[in-house]
Amino acid sequence: MAIAENTYVRMWEFQAHSGREHEFEILYGPQGGWVHLFQKSKAFLRSELYRDTEISGRYVTVDYFVSQSEFAAFLREFRQEYDALDRLGEALCASEKRIGSFANV
Repeated sequence: MAIAENTYVRMWEFQAHSGREHEFEILYGPQGGWVHLFQKSKAFLRSELYRDTEISGRYVTVDYFVSQSEFAAFLREFRQEYDALDRLGEALCASEKRIGSFANV
């Protein structure tokens, strides 16, 4: 699938608490709270959740937006909801690491 020029991509790595993997997958998965929040933005393209096949409880999320500036506008509008979901996610995670933010070339 081709990605539109200037697409903004955000990537995160998570280690879910042992025994909380299912809850994590629900919150971060394709029908989860993060996707529902992101869908409030016209700039949201899609979100992907990957489970590590070698390390139990390890995940990577990849979120696609039209542009970095549109994502920033989304954050300004929905900051409180974003922060509330982030707190829910923190309860499920042993660790969270921002891999980075990228634009296609």
